[in-house]
Amino acid sequence: MQKSVNLSLHLKKGDSYKVETDRNEKVVYDIKGEKTEVESKIKTSYLCHVTGIDDNKNAEIKVTFDAISIKNNVDNGQTLVNNSPTMAKDTDKLSKVYSALIGKSFRIKVGEYGKVKQIVGMDELFKGILDELNIRDKKEREEIKKDMKQNFGDEELTKRIERITSLYPNKQVKMEDTWNKKVDVSDRFPVEAESKYKLKDTADGTSEITVEGKIKNKEGAEPVIMNNIKITYEDIEGAQKGTLSVNEETGLIKRAEMENKYAGKIKYLSDDPNMGSQTFPISIEEKMTVNVLRQ
Repeated sequence: MQKSVNLSLHLKKGDSYKVETDRNEKVVYDIKGEKTEVESKIKTSYLCHVTGIDDNKNAEIKVTFDAISIKNNVDNGQTLVNNSPTMAKDTDKLSKVYSALIGKSFRIKVGEYGKVKQIVGMDELFKGILDELNIRDKKEREEIKKDMKQNFGDEELTKRIERITSLYPNKQVKMEDTWNKKVDVSDRFPVEAESKYKLKDTADGTSEITVEGKIKNKEGAEPVIMNNIKITYEDIEGAQKGTLSVNEETGLIKRAEMENKYAGKIKYLSDDPNMGSQTFPISIEEKMTVNVLRQ
């Protein structure tokens, strides 16, 4: 008789883990026949301490920023270090902002099947950093706060966490069993994957899982507004594939390797009659690894 596995979170109060993510992304914009490539390398590390488990099996976790490295390379060879993808005009100041995140903490509540129920403390954390760096100019504070929210706000953190914890099938599974999940793929682009997970092996307390998915536009995604320009993405199509190693005792990923490739069109719509509506091809390749280490 085949062994069945209950893939869900089984965390205990007092457990501590280090979560390391390494993501490489290449975006190619084809604007009127001229291609521009932007490569991003983003490494983050979080220290996670389980402070409690409630009656509904939700894990309450204190999360501390341990390390952040964000590098963007454009095709002219320029490199922006410890900077956000959305603001490149003041590298030194933004480097200080992201350095100030290190050692700061917030709290999350995660259900037994990986759903983020609550994130607490990010607004207070952002305000504290702006005060700590003595940034007084109101406009500058708002710009930097917007940038931090776009990279580490509640919505973005939820996407990142659930990208790691979205694998659970809500049922007992055996080798070669499959189940489907819908997952947000990107921090920056409104795309999602309809992914099929398969349990390929289970041995020595570890489940090996493969992932294959189709990437498309996210349903109901709102346009991005930037400098009074409305930005939307159309006709997105692509594929996702990857492998996951899961600790059966805790339900946590031990290591994950994921690859996403998709392409479509980016549309700019402006009230300025000189610009009007313009549409250009865009393609994205992303590779991500995740390691979770018990502390």
